[in-house]
Amino acid sequence: MKQHRPEKLGNTHVSYKPKARALPLNGAKWRRLRAQVLAEEPLCRWCLAEGRYVASVDVDHINNDGDDNRRDNLTGMCHECHARKTRAEMNGQDVKRKGCDRNGFPLDPGHGWNSEKITSNRSATNRAPSHENTAEG
Repeated sequence: MKQHRPEKLGNTHVSYKPKARALPLNGAKWRRLRAQVLAEEPLCRWCLAEGRYVASVDVDHINNDGDDNRRDNLTGMCHECHARKTRAEMNGQDVKRKGCDRNGFPLDPGHGWNSEKITSNRSATNRAPSHENTAEG
């Protein structure tokens, strides 16, 4: 199935065309490998990091190489996380993690609360930074 999506590259637009894969997604070998990954990782790895228990339904190539089907390059993910990761990679953007971990700290490494000064205060107090822990307070 051909998918055509405009992809921005500077000021030009090109169509995204998925390449042929080493293991076709509708082939028996891929279906067996996919079933193995989902059996070994029944919960989405990204959601687990956020303290949420969401079933894995998609298999992701961690390094974004659809021909690299080594088991250590495959992970189970929920559809929402897999779609977010794939969309960012297709658009040449950094993959941003939404939400907070189970202690309430942002998962996005670029978030202001993840600055070096605040993370050192966080490790000392093991709680979310407050106004008195920041330069503004």
